[in-house]
Amino acid sequence: MTGNTLLGWLGSAKGKQRPESANAASSAVLSTVPPKHDQDEDEDGPWKAEMDSGLKQGQALMASLEYAKALSSIMKAIAVCPCSPTTHGKDKSCNIFQCTLAVRSTDPGALFEVANSSCSCGKRWPSCTRSLHIQAVDTLTECLEKAKRHVAAFSTALGLIRLDPTSPVGYCRVARIIRYLLKSSQTDADAARSLAVLVRDTKLGSADKLRALINDFVRCGLHNARKHRHGLDDIYHTVLRKMAHSLHMPESRIDPVKKLPREVLGIVFSYLSTSALCRCLRVDKQWNQLLLSDKMLWTHLRIKTPGNPGRGFDFFVKKHPEIKSFVLDEFHGFSPAPRKCRKLLGMPNLQRLHLGTAKKLPVSTQSILLSDNIIPSREFRLKHLTHLSLHGISYTVAAFELIQLASSCLEVLDLVLFPDKANEGFLRVGFGCSIAEQPMPRLKKLRFVIMQEGYFVSMNMGLLAENAPKLEHIYLDGLEIVGSDARHFSLEGPRRWPDLKSLVMGKKTAAPGARTARVVPLIPNVETIELLTQDFALIHDILFSVIAEVGTGTELFHPCLPGREFPPEYLEYLKLPRLRNFRCDYPIASDLLRIALETACESGTLEVLKLSAESTGGPSHCHIRHPYQEGTPVPAADWAFLRSDSLHTLGLSHFNWVSDDSYYSAFNGQPFLDWLACFPKVDTVHVYPGDNANVAAFLMKLVCHPQIKAVHQDQLTGVDWDEARALARKHGVDLRHTKKGPIPPSWSGVDDW
Repeated sequence: MTGNTLLGWLGSAKGKQRPESANAASSAVLSTVPPKHDQDEDEDGPWKAEMDSGLKQGQALMASLEYAKALSSIMKAIAVCPCSPTTHGKDKSCNIFQCTLAVRSTDPGALFEVANSSCSCGKRWPSCTRSLHIQAVDTLTECLEKAKRHVAAFSTALGLIRLDPTSPVGYCRVARIIRYLLKSSQTDADAARSLAVLVRDTKLGSADKLRALINDFVRCGLHNARKHRHGLDDIYHTVLRKMAHSLHMPESRIDPVKKLPREVLGIVFSYLSTSALCRCLRVDKQWNQLLLSDKMLWTHLRIKTPGNPGRGFDFFVKKHPEIKSFVLDEFHGFSPAPRKCRKLLGMPNLQRLHLGTAKKLPVSTQSILLSDNIIPSREFRLKHLTHLSLHGISYTVAAFELIQLASSCLEVLDLVLFPDKANEGFLRVGFGCSIAEQPMPRLKKLRFVIMQEGYFVSMNMGLLAENAPKLEHIYLDGLEIVGSDARHFSLEGPRRWPDLKSLVMGKKTAAPGARTARVVPLIPNVETIELLTQDFALIHDILFSVIAEVGTGTELFHPCLPGREFPPEYLEYLKLPRLRNFRCDYPIASDLLRIALETACESGTLEVLKLSAESTGGPSHCHIRHPYQEGTPVPAADWAFLRSDSLHTLGLSHFNWVSDDSYYSAFNGQPFLDWLACFPKVDTVHVYPGDNANVAAFLMKLVCHPQIKAVHQDQLTGVDWDEARALARKHGVDLRHTKKGPIPPSWSGVDDW
């Protein structure tokens, strides 16, 4: 009501509302909402009931257009108030001139002093802060307006200010009356006559000066209310603020830089993005100085679309040596000239650097990063850089050189590369091995992803384990995983990666066909394993193979290798007692699953479990079962050992328990529902059965399941999706649709930025 109706008081000449209707609407607001004041409410007495009754009677008479009787009733109600009555006569021109003179002075508190003193003619005005008295005088002003006695209404509104100069009610009324007279004087003869009398009594000489008086009264009202009034939460103060805003007055702004202490401002500004902070720099000089003086605000910079910063970048970096983190999401728009790159790499305290691009940059542009005029000498090193992230870079030579500069102190290395034909030879032959050979003694998190199809970069895990012994999180995709010396990961050799917590092998990760050694060390302390690859040999190598020295050589042992007995004592090395999150998108035989997961289930550590009943292969999408098992496993029976009290997320992909002849024409998902009943604490399911018919009915059952709160799937579309969403809203279920199959694996490195 306040925002729509009351702003119409000060609307521009473009407003289409009739003055009379605007008056009626705003008067209703002003007269029906009693203002608040900062004094305690008076005790109840007979005068209150009598005064309230007189006001209601006057308002009823006003509604029936009997203004003379209404004025009499309201005046009688005002006389009931216990405060001292006025002694001023009927001629109020002295009051109008005195208040006009005060409000036009340079002192914003002059009107407050005038309101608390006698009139210039020597007569006394009442001073009362009782809310009922103020409401009564406000109602009297409204009645005078409706009776077209505008000068008397104006004088009475000034009386409201004299009654309580800290209340914004009088200021709102005065501004409203002046605006109405200025707007209606061309079409309303009564308004024109009242305007002429008002110009005469105020001694302003012209109506244009009277227009400026609106700003003066609003300014004084805001000043007096802010300085002398404790409670600023009533509707009239809001109206006054809205009026100041409509008049584009500087008083309508509450500048936090002027009002709040620097400590609070620092906390507030710390939540803003770098782009928002840069916009704040342009507010005014005081904001600029405050923001630039707070060094903590500029320690972490993240710029999404910087454009070309020009010379300002050099100046900014020079003024802010405290920059520790620099994230550039779009390297292309940065225009990486040698001068800017030299400044970028030369930041004295730079600890975290992210360079990304959505566009494929020319090799010549990316090579600027490591040109001779940027690196002063071969001894130059990024001695403080602990986090390096390169996304979208195709010039792998530049990426490797940058890694070399920071290898001694790197803790997080994140590479998401798009190979280029110009450096295809280095990429295929030496890039992955060069990274593995680079000593990185402090490296804890590594993500290495090749996005381009058809490029297989070799990664020597044996060398990586030697040169990065403290790795805790590994994420590899698009690579060919190879081992080197068979003794690297043997049982009798040194223990590698004892602190490894998560291992992720992406969908495009593979390993050579013939191997006599493990490609990764044994990982008994791992907490997260996500295997999205369809290379079952690599999966078995990670989970179930053991390298042991036999005689003068080494042998590879696997529980399913034909013709070779698996020593029972080696089973202890395959158990994963601390495993919390396990995901494998390729089916694993039930006997092997028991070896890997039973210990974690018994200890109650397993919380997230996502398996695949079958796999897909070839353009025909024929279902492929695990080579060591016959038939599709029935989870509740075949995987009965997978019971964990802590399990809250359950997932299954590529499943359909029907005969092979009707695999794609019918669907049976009941065994999954039976399996779900074995886990009373599971509330989130990830189900990706594949391209089968009649999957929607199965997913509807999951949405209606009493213990399910979230469902992730990729099959519902069209009408089925709309029905499922409506059903999910009814049952309070979070229903998600992933367009490209299962959710990508998690990468813990995002927490470091």
